[in-house]
Amino acid sequence: MARQNINIGITANDGTGDTFRIAGQKINDNFLELYDATAVDSFIDIKGNNITATSTNGNINLVGSGTGKITFSSLKVDNNIQIMDNKITATQTNSDLSLEASGTGELVVDQVKFKDNTIINTTSSNNVVLDANGTGIVKINGFNIPNTDAPNNYLLRTDGSKDLTWTLPAIVIANSDISDNTITLNASSVATIDSFDATTYRSGKYFISVSDSTNSRYEFVTANVIHDGSNAYVSSAGSVQSFGLPLLTFSADVSGGQANLKAVAISDDAHVIKFIRILQEI
Repeated sequence: MARQNINIGITANDGTGDTFRIAGQKINDNFLELYDATAVDSFIDIKGNNITATSTNGNINLVGSGTGKITFSSLKVDNNIQIMDNKITATQTNSDLSLEASGTGELVVDQVKFKDNTIINTTSSNNVVLDANGTGIVKINGFNIPNTDAPNNYLLRTDGSKDLTWTLPAIVIANSDISDNTITLNASSVATIDSFDATTYRSGKYFISVSDSTNSRYEFVTANVIHDGSNAYVSSAGSVQSFGLPLLTFSADVSGGQANLKAVAISDDAHVIKFIRILQEI
């Protein structure tokens, strides 16, 4: 019902205004509609610029109608959180801003999910991208990651202070693979000391150091391996030993797509073999 006005006439006592009865009816109708309104006939008190729930521990719920929304130009929560435009800000000095899910729930922002100390992309096969703005950099656990790429074959190098920079290494290898390993032989029987993919690499060169600490016997020797896809061939050279005889006898074969360097130790005592391997692609 629209608000009803009492007709008071054009001039005093001209007889054109509402009667006392009609005026009283309009007053009653206006008050009835006013008290029927939720904000008045409820546990809500509106005073000054405060809206207060009058029931003990009562909530205040703001609910839009249908698809309607509750809209604020600026909202301050608990004297510390301010929501304005598209920003959520902690207003107290040096105050943290925490977003926390309940129970086993997870915090989801757009397509990224946060759970404990894990960040997960919820869209299949999508990357998780950390991208600084402008000349800014990405920091991970205090390490400063460069924000520009480098030419081919450059590597990342740390300066000991968690600053990573691109550097060109002294040796650049495009068609070879260099690695090292350690293996121990405990019997004087044929054993594989290393294998490599015969479909990727044609040959390998090994720089081998052998230690038999039980008998104080030591040897340094090189071994060269090559294969034709079905058979493997090996030769050793440059053996230097403290015993006077080689501590290892080498052989090679191809099995299951792998080229294998094998050896037999001179005794059943433990022989510790450390080697550097250079593989050459096919």
